[in-house]
Amino acid sequence: MLNRRKVLLCLIDTACFLCVYLCTVAMSYLSSSGITLEGYHYLINFGILWLTNMIARFVFRVYSNIWRYANSRAYLLMVTADAISAVAAVAITRFTSQNLGVWQTCLIFTGYCLLTLTSRFVYQQLKNREKISISQNKINVAIVGAGSVGVLLADELMANKRSHYKPYCFIDNNPEKAGKL
Repeated sequence: MLNRRKVLLCLIDTACFLCVYLCTVAMSYLSSSGITLEGYHYLINFGILWLTNMIARFVFRVYSNIWRYANSRAYLLMVTADAISAVAAVAITRFTSQNLGVWQTCLIFTGYCLLTLTSRFVYQQLKNREKISISQNKINVAIVGAGSVGVLLADELMANKRSHYKPYCFIDNNPEKAGKL
């Protein structure tokens, strides 16, 4: 089931895909060695490339991640889904008359992956900045345990606008964690 957040992410990703696709087609069209297609072939090609990517992202559950808390595994999942969808798109377009070209297709998927990763990083930075601005005039607290649960608690305290507490420090018996967080 799609919720508002997933629909918004799909729309942002579609806008990113369209932007990269149009830039790649324009560069291909302007270059002397570029492949040119009829106008409607570009539209069909866009549909094939976009659809293979969306299917791969849903199969790999990319839109099930909470990007505010995303880690390297979530980003690697997105890159893997995009790589597999690029291979599938090249195979599909190779056997149809909609073939834009292998290099152009690879450029589209690489640019798209970079642009969507950048949008996720920007989103995380904006959320982190929001956490910092919200944390003014709150009671400082020490969190016992600097493991993953302690970090998750600190993130939740900083993200919750109604919380009266702000994580100030961690207390942990592992000396290797000192100064790491």
